[in-house]
Amino acid sequence: MTIICSLKTDSNRNNTGMTFAFHKNGHVVQEFGSNNTYHISSPTPKDSGNYTCDVKTQFSATRKTTKHVKVQELFSDPELKVNHYPVAEGANVTITCSSYSSYSSAVLQFAFHRNGKHVKEFGSSEKYRIDNIHRNDSGNYTCEVRTRDDKVKKMSQMLSIHVQGKSVLKNIISLFFNGNCGRLIMKVMEA
Repeated sequence: MTIICSLKTDSNRNNTGMTFAFHKNGHVVQEFGSNNTYHISSPTPKDSGNYTCDVKTQFSATRKTTKHVKVQELFSDPELKVNHYPVAEGANVTITCSSYSSYSSAVLQFAFHRNGKHVKEFGSSEKYRIDNIHRNDSGNYTCEVRTRDDKVKKMSQMLSIHVQGKSVLKNIISLFFNGNCGRLIMKVMEA
């Protein structure tokens, strides 16, 4: 984002000797100098505010003009969700990276990481599917969202997924009594 300050003068006057300063919400962000532009390389909503341009010329006192600048997010912070929790070994799991943009022209790409390492490179799908998940798929997952031109990137909060082993039920005895008759049911399952 670049803010440009210009001063309309009589065509007979020479514009040399002009100096420019910029303020944001009353605080100096660029001291007086010959540069009539103020540049913010990666603007965020925190850069919103009232920007004032001060111009000094050799012929007049300082002139000021103020403009309100509102920087909107291109897309929201990504959020990770898993389709069911707790995660049991052998299940088919889908991890979704949700991020919303109010700009239809914003083309977003998604990547997924486990314990800081890529498990799915950047692509157009906001989903990462793990079929027949295993215990070694446990870990701390994050997703990264970026614009196609790679100018804006955001990382999700970490989602810890612990894959639980198959249930082991040993020596579970259930008694059911129906009138005078009784029956004993015993289930034994091995992992």
